[in-house]
Amino acid sequence: MLTKKQVFAPVEGGILESYNKLNLQDYFILILLVTIVGLRYNVGVDWPAYKEYFEDFDLYKNLSFQDQTMEVGYYLINYFANYIGGGYILVFSIAACVSWFFVLKSVPAKLLPLIIFFIFSDGYFFWSMNGVRQFIAVAIFAYSIKFILSKKFLNYFLFIILAALFHQSAILLIPLFFIPYERVFKQKWWMIVFGISFVFSGTPLILSALPKIFKVISEFVPFLAGYNSYFDSQYYEARELTGTGLGYYFRILISFVLLIFSKPLIQKYPETRVYFVLFFLGVIIYNLFFSFQIVERFTTYFLFLRAYLLGFLVYYLYKSRTFNFIGLGILVIYFILFWSDIYTSANDCCPYQISI
Repeated sequence: MLTKKQVFAPVEGGILESYNKLNLQDYFILILLVTIVGLRYNVGVDWPAYKEYFEDFDLYKNLSFQDQTMEVGYYLINYFANYIGGGYILVFSIAACVSWFFVLKSVPAKLLPLIIFFIFSDGYFFWSMNGVRQFIAVAIFAYSIKFILSKKFLNYFLFIILAALFHQSAILLIPLFFIPYERVFKQKWWMIVFGISFVFSGTPLILSALPKIFKVISEFVPFLAGYNSYFDSQYYEARELTGTGLGYYFRILISFVLLIFSKPLIQKYPETRVYFVLFFLGVIIYNLFFSFQIVERFTTYFLFLRAYLLGFLVYYLYKSRTFNFIGLGILVIYFILFWSDIYTSANDCCPYQISI
């Protein structure tokens, strides 16, 4: 029987220490993912735009960094591929290698199969072939959480800066290091706030206030000004009409299940508290402002952690034996969701085609 220390030990030892090492099996998984993602042809909503950017790279490489249409990190990947005479396949392969390397590094070894399963079945694998730049940033952020746990601000800061080289929005994640995680997560209060955010989701008062607040913030954080177009009324109306559905309510239900089990999970595995705080911070923000894509982009950093929490939860339920049927039910439902995403071609993921 595993002890609490063996199951979820502090960052400096035990299960979380495996974040720092990848074994041969992990590298095989990485190579397989890079091959699938790198060789894809016309898979992903933004695939044509990324391909066009590389093919027109001669128009961009003489511009200053501040005049670029892409962030520095993604520009450098294209510059390298262009310099050595590679093609857009190389660009996609390098991007996939960087992102999935950090994803694999961010997952405890014993939970790798579970968490990777939920990353796939929760739709993030398909989204990774669409939001290429932000997925790199999300993966780096997921890895950097270990430095919040170990209270190493410099390490956290440097990796967030690295993430921001691929998606500017990551710079807003720096203050998360200073949240007093030990004190802010009280299950009862988070349930109340979660319920309020759901009840007031999409109300006119909140939706009318956000563009004004964002405009004020963008005056102090200049790079955010470019996102003001996401509050265009015509674009917002389209989002409002398509923002909710069965998928939205299912994820609300899953969030509620995670909230119910948060207390025993945190008691058994204390380090999961950080993941719970970050995830539910994202859930609450998303509930209130889901109609705006700019909010969806920002909350992706937090909602991505649902896969981690589901992995923690299923592992906990399996070990508890009393509720292991719930864990099995969650696995079955998400397996069905994965095939549903394939059937409906989520993020234009299907049909899958290769470039060679």
